[in-house]
Amino acid sequence: MNGTVITGLAIGSLYGYIAQRGAFCLNSGFRFVVTKRDYTKVKALLLAIAVQMLVMPAVFALGWAQPTFPSFFPVGAVLGGLLFGIAMHWAAGCAAGVWFKTGAGSLGAVAGIAGMMLGATLFEAGPLRGLRDTVHGLGGGAVSFNVTSLGVPPWAIMVPLGAVLAFLLLRTETTKAGAWTWRRTGLLLGLVGVAAWPLSALVERQFGMAVIGGTVDLARLTSGAAIPSTGFGGWDVLFVLGLPLGAYFAARKEGAVKLTTPKPEDFAKMFVGGVGLGVGASLAAGCTVGHGLTGVPLLAPGSIVTLAAIFAGSALTGYYTLTQSRGAPQTDCSGSLSAVHSRWTDREKNKPQTDCSGRPVPAGLKNMLSSCGDSPAVETAPKENGAKTITIIIQNPPYKSGNKAWHALRFAGASIAEGMNVHVHLLDDGVEVGKLGQKPPEGTVNLEELIKELMEYGLEVNACGLSLDGCRIPEGEMITGISRGSMKTLATWVNGSDLVLTF
Repeated sequence: MNGTVITGLAIGSLYGYIAQRGAFCLNSGFRFVVTKRDYTKVKALLLAIAVQMLVMPAVFALGWAQPTFPSFFPVGAVLGGLLFGIAMHWAAGCAAGVWFKTGAGSLGAVAGIAGMMLGATLFEAGPLRGLRDTVHGLGGGAVSFNVTSLGVPPWAIMVPLGAVLAFLLLRTETTKAGAWTWRRTGLLLGLVGVAAWPLSALVERQFGMAVIGGTVDLARLTSGAAIPSTGFGGWDVLFVLGLPLGAYFAARKEGAVKLTTPKPEDFAKMFVGGVGLGVGASLAAGCTVGHGLTGVPLLAPGSIVTLAAIFAGSALTGYYTLTQSRGAPQTDCSGSLSAVHSRWTDREKNKPQTDCSGRPVPAGLKNMLSSCGDSPAVETAPKENGAKTITIIIQNPPYKSGNKAWHALRFAGASIAEGMNVHVHLLDDGVEVGKLGQKPPEGTVNLEELIKELMEYGLEVNACGLSLDGCRIPEGEMITGISRGSMKTLATWVNGSDLVLTF
């Protein structure tokens, strides 16, 4: 193998390290925009794009690489992008996300990779390639228009746009995802994206970072097929293998890497989601890396359309999780229609399902929020204009101390159901509430499942960094989506809250 192909492993490892430390996965990044109004990971993506727009023209001008624009098949870009965006929810990650999460110990991500390999290979090099070509041919086939078609030097457009984008981003609030701020994650991802071009050009590969090509080539290698060691071959395979390698070393900074095993049904869901990722990326001729982090900085039309379609698909799943409970009839504690609501009017038939206190409850939480007998079902009080914000501090460990952690989360769910914005800060022994893989005592609610469910409905959770260190809990052992927080973070939440409660 040509020694320069090893640069693919280096770039992939750097990407995996940065993505793990910055919790950079566009599955949660796009979904959080809808469910939490949290733009942290999207800002990291945009900064990475801006950095490349500012630097890449110099790389091309020096002759270190030649620009190659991702293919643009309009129908494929829209259909494939939508499918990819929806599938991210099932796979619990984007194309790069499922790869680097394996390095942090996620066995579920392995199922996502297997599914992605299958879906992409069937459409790229297997019996369904003809179907892919048919979709690509719809609407007139490939579009050749790109920034070079405008008759002006590409840098004259890329550099000003990149400068404006960076300026606007840097004027916004600095927030964290994982251990890093979005500024640090976006800057480093952008620089790695720049370095990918000249390093891969050493093996006659004129492109930046991409995931699907290496995923398909790795699948072909495992089946005994040969791939070229130069061009779009060995470099891409080593790039995707570098993603979990880099993530492993990043996760080790928080302690020993432990394997996490999802339930069998979640394995199946992640595998199916992975198939959707592979098929969607094949139809769209790229994914969130090949298009979002490589094509968009070049202002490639196909990449812009595909990324927008992926966001739309992800947004659909986000809206679905927020609204799936609406329209169900109200019930009493037994599940039967309550006496208060058995005689509905047309106006009342559209009211949401309630828990025992009459509060509207998302369907997935109806068995978790309360036990029956709290209070008779009553009409929900009219909401005031504007959503209120509540900060809940949990200082007690799970399944102990009078089950205070359970009651805190139960109250958080009821508050979300009332349309409030809810933050949960885990402090002292309370950080154990967010730890993965805990077995609840017989007859008690699984708090890990409850937290994950609540986070789907918009709950934002962070854990005190000093408390995590004091309890010797590495971030890699915490539920995905729980950020490392601080007293400054808590102070910001409290300052913007209408009510603060401690459990």
